[in-house]
Amino acid sequence: MRNHNTVRSRVVVVMVGSLVGIAVSIMFSRQAWAASRAGGTVLLFSHDDARKLRLTDEQWRHPPHARALSAGPEIVIRSPQVVSGDVPTIETQTPAKLVVLFEPRNSPVDMSSLAVEAHKGFFSKSLTDMLRPYIYNDSIEVSKAQIPAGKFLLDISIGDQAGNVTTATYRLKVDDE
Repeated sequence: MRNHNTVRSRVVVVMVGSLVGIAVSIMFSRQAWAASRAGGTVLLFSHDDARKLRLTDEQWRHPPHARALSAGPEIVIRSPQVVSGDVPTIETQTPAKLVVLFEPRNSPVDMSSLAVEAHKGFFSKSLTDMLRPYIYNDSIEVSKAQIPAGKFLLDISIGDQAGNVTTATYRLKVDDE
């Protein structure tokens, strides 16, 4: 009888220990997730990349034409400020708060289709993988995006579950703090 009670007590201790371990693990993963969202800083591209991607004044004055309307999700940049024009222009300082919403039109948004790219001529740099940790539902939320000063071009592409894709080009003007 004592052996049976001892085994049962050990099983209970192991089960309680496992549950406590799982609870602590969940708590820390939630805290890490919240910290990355609340205080997350991301360097969008290095100074070397910025040197390759920075537009000249001539390139800034003659950006590519905006793309046609799409049935794909709507791209809504909440922060930083966007100035409308032939090519929408994002004006900000570094570090910048970045909030981009993807609103469904005809079908739910497919966040796995997200592509964000900075480009100049033949040189391009994908920013998608470094932004993935900051995806929350159908949005990107970065509290501190470090971006070297300069003028750049960004393409944002997003699709929906029906296969409709929206691609938008933005000019990005970043001033020092």
